[in-house]
Amino acid sequence: MIAQLRLIADEFSKAESIETAIQGLALHACFSGNTSRVFLGRFSHNLALKHVVSFGFDTEIKASQRYQDFVSSELIPLAISKKEISIKDHDKTYFQSFENYTGLSDSPVWQSTVLMPLVPNFVLVLSVQVKLEAIPATIDYFNAIFAIFNLFLRSHESEIGLGGGVITKLRKQSSMAELTERQSLILKMIQTGDTNQMIAVRMGYSESLIRQETINIYRKLGISGRRDLIIKPD
Repeated sequence: MIAQLRLIADEFSKAESIETAIQGLALHACFSGNTSRVFLGRFSHNLALKHVVSFGFDTEIKASQRYQDFVSSELIPLAISKKEISIKDHDKTYFQSFENYTGLSDSPVWQSTVLMPLVPNFVLVLSVQVKLEAIPATIDYFNAIFAIFNLFLRSHESEIGLGGGVITKLRKQSSMAELTERQSLILKMIQTGDTNQMIAVRMGYSESLIRQETINIYRKLGISGRRDLIIKPD
């Protein structure tokens, strides 16, 4: 877990935007090695939760106000009690509650969710592909992520607007902006040397889908293949 926290802290220290920070968190947060699903939201003055940025979510879910209301129903009591995190097991009760609230079905690949009220107005929802037990080591691990993310938000206060402004988009106008969320994450894993098979396992997709996405990435970036992407050690 210490190694994972170091990777997350390193990703945050290099992040040029909230979007790239979220991608780094999605890539490294789950100590199983699989990717995570991350949703960053913000409460408005009337306590309505609004989507800020996310990674790994089906478009239908992340755009759903009903999903955001579902998250609010879990987060508001947590925020009032001033607890830092809450771990939710995706059991029958969770899936039924999710469907009743949103009218949508959540993917069974996500087995646990961690809820975190952050600095004023912000909340983080992190879903992982393993069952989490609320044991001290796990709680300490996600409390550390909570602290790292809070520090990142505060250090980017002028860009993010913690006082109530609308989040500022920091993406550079480049070919990278043409990549989808999934392609951006696949690109990160290719650059660290992961094979298509390894990426498929970590993301929970078929290898054929990953192969097709790598072809799309090469085309969008105007490169010939994998060797042009892999970062070589100094």
